[in-house]
Parts: sequence; structure tokens; C-alpha cells
Amino acid sequence: MAEPTDRNDAEGEQNVSTGSNDVNDIRREMARVRRELHSDVQSVVSTAEAAVDWRHYITAYPWLTLGVATVVGYMVVPRLQKTVTTTLGTATEADLAKIREAVSQTQKDVADSMKSGVRSKPSKGL
Repeated sequence: MAEPTDRNDAEGEQNVSTGSNDVNDIRREMARVRRELHSDVQSVVSTAEAAVDWRHYITAYPWLTLGVATVVGYMVVPRLQKTVTTTLGTATEADLAKIREAVSQTQKDVADSMKSGVRSKPSKGL
């Protein structure tokens, strides 16, 4: 129960105006709390907006943001796979002569084996 605020209340008499004053006091207190809460929420929102504003960090810490951007860019871009490409050199006349000789020798071996009916291993000319 509420504590008596008036001498008449202490003696057991009820004061009707005191009851309505308490209600008005509570209403005023609630209005004050709402105003404070509104200003507190606005303060939190503005602080949160400032915390996520990337322009602030770029102007305040330009070298740090450059470093972070470099690291993020390095990680985002896929690494290029190193492909080994061999360039085929042009065949010289000597190389072509060796290949022609090996082919003709293999053809002779195949023809001889066909004539004799016995298969022999082809010669290794290369």
C-alpha cells in the first residue's frame, strides 16, 4: 500500500485529491521517461550510423583502409593458375631426316615380316 503523504492520511482519512495527484505524478514521470528514452534511442542510432560510416574511416585512417582494401582484393581475386606452356621448336632438316629414316625402316621391317610370315619387332630408329 502507498505510504500516507498527508497528516489526514496518517490518521486514516482518505484524501481524494492526493490520489489524483499521485496519478498525475505518475503520468508526468512516464512522459519524462518517454522523452529521455526517445533522446537515448536517437543517440544510439546516431552512434551506430557513425560506427558504420565507411567515409569516416577513410578520412581518419587512410593508410589502414588502403592496406585493408589491398588484403581484401588479394583474397577476393582468384589466383591465376600457373600453366606451363611449352613451345614447340621448329624441326630442323636433320630431325626430319631422322624421322623419315625411322618410318622407312619400320615400313621395311613390316614388309619383310609379312613376306616371311614371322613378325619381328620394329627397329627403334628414334
